[in-house]
Parts: sequence; structure tokens; C-alpha cells
Amino acid sequence: MSKLIVVESPKKAKNIAQYFPGDIVLASGGHVRALPTKISAVRPEESFALTWQLVEKTEKNLKSIKDAVQKVDTLVLATDLDREGEAIAWHILEYLKEENALPERVVVQRVVFNAVTKESVLKALKNYKNINQDLVDAQIARSALDLMAGLGLSSMLWRKVPGSRSAGRVQSAALRIVAERESAIIGFKPQEYWSIHGKFLCHSPEYTLEAQLVQFNKEKLDKFSISDETCAQAWAEILRGVPYHISSIEKKNVQRSPYPPFITSSLQQDASSALGFSPAKTMQLAQRLYEGIHVHGEILGLITYMRTDSVFLVPEFIDQARAYIHKKWGKEYVPTKSREYKAKKHSQEAHEAIRPTDLKWEPSLIQPFCQEYMDEWKLYTLIWKRTLASQMENATYQQTRVMIENQDQSAAFKTTGSILQFPGFLLAYQKEEQEPNKEDDRDRVLPAFLQEGQNLEISDVSCAQHMTQPPARFTEASLVKELEDLGIGRPSTYARILQVLQDRGYVRKEKKRLIPEELGMLVCAFLKNFFSRYVDYDFTSNLENQLDSISTGELAWRTLLEEFWGPFSQALEQVKSVSVSDVLEHVENQILDLYLPNRECPKCKEGRLELRLGKAGPFTGCSCYPECTYLSGLQKEDSQSQGDLGEHPVSGNRIEKKQGPYGGYVLCGDKRVSSDSFCSFESLDLDKALWLLNLPKSLGAHPDGGEIVLNIGRFGPYLHYNGAFFSLKQKEEALMEFSLEAALERIQQKKQRSKTSFSKALPKKISKAVKEDATLKKASKTVKDNTLPKKVSKTVKDNTLPKKVSKTVKDNTLPKKVSKTVKDNSLPKKVSKTVKDNSLPKKVSKTVKDNTLPKKVSKTVKDNTLPKKVSKTVKDNSLPKPAEQ
Repeated sequence: MSKLIVVESPKKAKNIAQYFPGDIVLASGGHVRALPTKISAVRPEESFALTWQLVEKTEKNLKSIKDAVQKVDTLVLATDLDREGEAIAWHILEYLKEENALPERVVVQRVVFNAVTKESVLKALKNYKNINQDLVDAQIARSALDLMAGLGLSSMLWRKVPGSRSAGRVQSAALRIVAERESAIIGFKPQEYWSIHGKFLCHSPEYTLEAQLVQFNKEKLDKFSISDETCAQAWAEILRGVPYHISSIEKKNVQRSPYPPFITSSLQQDASSALGFSPAKTMQLAQRLYEGIHVHGEILGLITYMRTDSVFLVPEFIDQARAYIHKKWGKEYVPTKSREYKAKKHSQEAHEAIRPTDLKWEPSLIQPFCQEYMDEWKLYTLIWKRTLASQMENATYQQTRVMIENQDQSAAFKTTGSILQFPGFLLAYQKEEQEPNKEDDRDRVLPAFLQEGQNLEISDVSCAQHMTQPPARFTEASLVKELEDLGIGRPSTYARILQVLQDRGYVRKEKKRLIPEELGMLVCAFLKNFFSRYVDYDFTSNLENQLDSISTGELAWRTLLEEFWGPFSQALEQVKSVSVSDVLEHVENQILDLYLPNRECPKCKEGRLELRLGKAGPFTGCSCYPECTYLSGLQKEDSQSQGDLGEHPVSGNRIEKKQGPYGGYVLCGDKRVSSDSFCSFESLDLDKALWLLNLPKSLGAHPDGGEIVLNIGRFGPYLHYNGAFFSLKQKEEALMEFSLEAALERIQQKKQRSKTSFSKALPKKISKAVKEDATLKKASKTVKDNTLPKKVSKTVKDNTLPKKVSKTVKDNTLPKKVSKTVKDNSLPKKVSKTVKDNSLPKKVSKTVKDNTLPKKVSKTVKDNTLPKKVSKTVKDNSLPKPAEQ
């Protein structure tokens, strides 16, 4: 009984085909039908009738399936096990029915497997089922919701916010998260606070104990109890010279539990922090590991399905993991009961977590087969260790807390430390997690000889200033976690959402951080003002819950669409009547308050800066237009990285270092100088800032005349002399001390290098000189000088004639675009006149007496020079064909 097995990816089809040599295995290539991006695709007035169209890139695959099903008795729909996979199986079946291409004899089976291994696939085929219509309906509802919300919001954006690209149900909520974090950063006001630390000496044996002040005047301190340096120094003075003793030592065991096995979001987060992979790259690598690599001559799927939000592990695998741990490390590393992890609030169907298909394939055994796939191997190692650790015993630390007090107990210091007593699951990670963080008090070991009541001598009291820090910008990994925590989106959509935000120009990624562009901030402000409900986190999350309800059969998909479309269509109608000027009025203050707290026009000093909209995005203009024509982009500055460096010694202006959208720079009055190609932003201090503000800097005069100037451009530092530029590799102090002598040496080096390299290799079609092989760039000297320019004919004695060279004077023929002889005295276009004429048309050589040679231009016959692609001397008498000027 022959079968047609349909999967999604071509690689998976190829891998599975090895298990079924007598059957047909084909790939759909992904989605085969979709809703076209036009409003008529979803028709609310017809009870939400839907119009599906074939996906162009997979249409060929669908027709292959249609042809193949005529030859078999069983159609096995083995698309992926998530909602999208269920919907793809349904669409394939519906297409075959609509085309009358499904023979009555053909039995249709739906099978799912979460690992591309022979065992998993064969087991799945024995446990076939019907298509789950509830899962299909949930995916249909998602597609229709996304289309209605996307087209509706986007159409309003295009009309009201010129330059905007698109909006979407999940995309816009994600943009709001990034934009609101940026607003919090820009509006952040740092708060100063201080801490006091003491060093205490204990004798017999000698030991120094460091502790932090936690109580003063018998009052417990919080983070902001010491608000300034004056207070800190006054307290420190009181604390010095006072006898102290250990008032208490508390020891307790603390256990640290392993993390659950990976789901899609946690895999993306860990791969980002541990390996530096973006979510998109992580999913690509995981897809390859799932589909399989060649191991010992066969294709082996190494991990289970990678789009999941379930932490569930099948009992068979847990048994294997416990047996593996027992054999490798001993029974004390195996928990008494197997570990079961609680699913998150929005977890979908009972899928498995992302795990290795078989623990026997240790990373060290797989590595030889991954020489061309090292990134895949790194990700596999991460998954293998995390999964194994999830079934191991806790790690146990002994935590010690020592309290130190003065005699009247008015002041108290505290120090803590811990020691690892039992590594537990940390053994699975080996070096990665066994190495202590030296900056962490938890991992500082305190000596065992410390005793309560032991007298201590305070040797030093130090004060440390701290400033509260703004919230960090999102990375792709941390945004995925935020989306997951808020219940927005699904595992299969996270990477796509992040990519869309960047492709639309709403967000850019800089040093792994996501920074909203001005256009993204404007779009977010518009949506929050006019469609606040539809970018609300709770609303978006509740829609996900309702989609879950559809997948379990608790809610009809049309009911959800009706509840959404009614209020949404009314909101669209209301916004249609809003003018662009009204939109600007609503969002202007929100945007300009962030970027331009000072609205005074810098040009006329009378008008105020107003928000304007253009196709390239938002910008500002003066309210006094047309009298004042000042225009500017929104200059966003990074409040996370800026500071006052001091006062300019001459102007008295404050010098500040700032981070803008194009990097670090120094600002003094109206002068702004980029600093990135000179030094790191962190090392930028007052001396370096003053040096930058003094650019361009004259180093002195060249012995041959002319000034040598040092400057920094967009490609780095350089010298400018006699119209030429000489790049420099020096930075920071080396550049600040760069001297005239060093500049002369750099210029000479470049000239020498240019001369050497030019004389070593003559380019094609370039003539030799009569007596030597010297050449001059793009200009010929006289015959007596014996030098020949680039691509110029050889001399008379050589008697060779390159292609495209004019005839001589005696021949009196004139090929196209070549000057006539002196006797002819005619002047074709763009050709030099004779010596006697002494006139100089544009781009033509001067006369002999002038002795100057412009670029690419020949002198006259009597001068005996040879211009580029121009005739040989008079005596040569040869005329190659064709000829050029």
C-alpha cells in the first residue's frame, strides 16, 4: 500500500525519504494558501467569508502533491505539530478537494512527530489521527485578525503620518514596548547616593575583613540614606578610631535549582547572551539541528521541534536522563523524584520542550560531524547541557553572614560570603558555571576561624559615590522575554516581529541594543493617541487567550472576529475625519518634549520649533516660516552616555560629551566634533575634548612649501598637504602628540611607496620609454625626458604601434576624434590648437611655452610629448586602426 508523505521543509522530506524507500515524500515548502493583502480578503458583511489564494513560491510544490496523490493509496499529512502546521495540512487537503484531485480510494492521515528520527517518524505513523479543526480555526482567526488590524491601522498611518510604513496587531504592541523604554531613558533623572565600607583587622591569625555599613545611629540604612559626599565623609569620620567586634555569625544552607528545559523564547535569550546569536539566527540553526545532520552515514535529527512554549518532557526521555546522570556522576546527583516544570500562563498544546533527541549523542561525539556547522554545534551543546541539568539535583551553598558592631551598637557593618558544598546540576555545565564571579559576595569564602565576640580593629573607612542608572534598552533577547511575559505573540512569531520593526525603519539595532528611530516614536505616539486600545498590552494578551480558547474548542472563530471588528471599524471611521494638522497637534508635545525640551528657534531666536511631517520622517521647522527657513531633523541624544567635562579655557563655554544616533561627540557652544574615530566614548576626557575642539590643527610648513594640516574625518585621522590626503593609524595620545617631523615622514613614505609600486608594474597597453621605463601619471613629458604616460604609444625607435593610435603628420589622414596636423590648422571638437594659435579651449593643453600639462591632455607636435591614447611621433609614419584623440 503506497503512501504520499507530505512535510513542510525540503530537507526534512529528503531526510525522511530514507526511512520509506517505496513511498513518495514531498515538501510543501511552508504555507500553500494565504489571505491576500487586500481588505476584500475578509468580508465581515458575509459572516466573515474568507478568500484564499495560492502562495506563489509554493504553488509548484502544491501541484506536485496534486499529481503524486493520484498514484498512491494513502495521503499522510506530516506537517509541523503547531497551529501553523495544522493549518497547512488543512489547506493542502482543502485544495485537493476543491480541485477534485483527491481520489476516493485515498485514505487521509494526519501524523505529527517532534523529532526527525526513524523511531519518532515510524511511531507517529502508527498513531495517525484526523486534522484538528480547532487548531486550524485558531490559526484562521489569527490570520484574519492580523490582516484586518494590519490593513486598517496601516491605511490610517499612510494617510495621517507621511513616511510611515505599516502597523500591526502584534508589531505595534512590540514597538510600543521599545518606544516607552526609550521615553523612560530620555526622561530619567539620575539620583546620587553613597555607601560606606570598612576594613577590619583581626589578629591571630592576621586577616582583613571588608564590610558595608548597614546601620548608623541605631537606624537601619536604605539605599538613599547617605545622599551626598558631605554626609558620607562626616559619618566616616565618626566611624574611624572606634573599637569593633563580631556581634553575630549566621550560617545557613541555600539551594540553587536548575532552570527548566528550553522553550523557544528562553533558547533565543540564552543563545543571545551566551553565544551572541540573534533570535532569527538561533531559529535558523535550531531548524537545521531539528531536520538533521550527517552522522555515521545517516541523517540524524539532533533536537526536537524548536517552536514551542511547553517545558514538558516525555517520561521516556526523563528516564533516559536519570539513568545517564546516575551512570556518569552517581546516584546523589539524581533527584528522588523526577523534575516536572510548571507551564507558563499562555502555554499552548502539550508539545515537548526543546531537547536532544538522544542524550547518548554528547556534544563531544557530535563535534567531528559539525566541522562546517560550528554554530549549530554550539547551539546543540547549549541545549544538551540545559536539558541534562534540568533533571539533576540542586546545587547547595553554605551562606555565611557576619555582623560587626561598635561598643554601643549604634553602628553596624555587614559582610556575606558563601561556599559551594554540593555542585549538583552545575556539573552538567562544567567550567561555565563552576567559575565563581569574584565580584559577587555570594561566592566570597569567609574564613572558618571567625568567632562571635572577636575584637576587630578598623583600619580604613572609605566612601563610594553611586548614581542610579536608567533602565537598559532592550536587546532582541530581552524584548522576546518581555513579549513572552506580557503574553504577546507566540514562539513562531517572535523573530519575525523583531525583523519587521527593523525592516520598517522603526527600530535600529546598535551594539546589540534596540533603539527606536524618530519615525518609530512618532508612529507609536499616533497609535497611542488614536488607537490606544489596539496597542494596549492587556488587550493584545487577551486576544491571545481568546485564540487559545478557539484552539481548545471553547470559542468559535467567527465570534472572536465579530467582537473585534465592530469596535475596530468604528475607530477607523472616527480617525478618518481627523486632519493631519490635528494629528500633529496631538503628538507634537509628546515627541518634542522628548527630543527638544528647548523649543526656541536657534536661527531667528523668535520663533518656536514645530513638528513637521515629510516622506522621510518627522522633522522640525520654525514657526516664523517663511520669514525663517530653519529646518532640522530630530536630534536624539543618548541620556545613558553623556556628561559635563568642564569649562573651555578661552570661551568659558561648558564642554560636554554626548552620545547621539551617529555615535559619540564633543559639544562646546555651537561647535560639535565627532569623537568615535579618535577614542572610545568611555575614555573621552577634558584634555581629549579640548584637542578635538582645536581641529583642524596646523603642524607647520613643508620644506617645499605649503602647510600640513592634521584633522579627523568620517574615516579617521588624516594629514592634508598640497591637495593630497594621507591617512593615519594613530589614535588618542599618539595622535595628540603627532609632530611635524612625523607628518613629513608619513608624506614621504606615501610618495616613495606610490613611486615604487607604479614603476614595478606597467599596466596593459602602456608603451615603454625610449631609454628607460619611468612613467608619469596621466601626462607625458617630452621625448628627451624619455618618460611615457599611462596607456601611451611607444617611441619611434621601438616601431610598435598600440591599438587606437593616430597617424603621423606626413600621412595627413585624420581618423575620427583625432586632431589634424599643424599644417592643416583645422580644429576638431575638444582638440588642441597648434602652437602658433596659442588659444586654450576647455580641457585642452596649453602651448609649449607655457610648459604646463593639464590632466589627460596632450601638447603640440613640436613639444614632442605623448598624451594618453594619442599618435606617435612624426617619423613613425604608421597608422593603426581605429584612432582616438
